[in-house]
Amino acid sequence: MNEIEKEKSLIDLDKEKTKLKKKQFIKEIRSGLGDHIKKTGNKITKIKRKEKSCLRKVIDKIMEIF
Repeated sequence: MNEIEKEKSLIDLDKEKTKLKKKQFIKEIRSGLGDHIKKTGNKITKIKRKEKSCLRKVIDKIMEIF
């Protein structure tokens, strides 16, 4: 029984160390980012695509036919 308890405590210790390392890593990453990213870190921005050129539209239509 003693060995099982030892292993469980070691596993719990490893989990805690991992959590602390994760928090420290995130803190280091955020400290290196700009102010804009820190303020709007969880927001998603949609990237606008350019409208297809006339030539590209023609080529696409031809590709659909063949």
